[in-house]
Amino acid sequence: IAESLAFLAGEAREPRLAEVVFTLAAEMLVMGAVTDSHAEARQRVEGAVRSGEAAERFARMVAEFGGPADLLTRAARYLPKAPLVQPIFAPAEGYLASVDARAVGNVLVELGAAARSRARRSIWRWA
Repeated sequence: IAESLAFLAGEAREPRLAEVVFTLAAEMLVMGAVTDSHAEARQRVEGAVRSGEAAERFARMVAEFGGPADLLTRAARYLPKAPLVQPIFAPAEGYLASVDARAVGNVLVELGAAARSRARRSIWRWA
């Protein structure tokens, strides 16, 4: 989350990550028929990020789902740094072929990154 906030705020944009983010976001606009061309979609995405509109929309979305309204301006308050941060290196040359998502999720729950009860998990409001 912290990296996403930094990206939206223009603080840290690794070029390869930026290319992936902008390309996928533009593709979503085209697939959703928001724009007709990938070039126009790309311009809209980059413009929204550059102007801060994307960050503002993200902040509103977080608040709508019950998160802190001041997440963008006070992220460190809500996203404390982990006691241990270290890189994980691949044991061999190649690419990641699969991930056991359930195992990752279980570890995250144990670390406190997820709600443990069904009542706290729901982010949807039904009318």
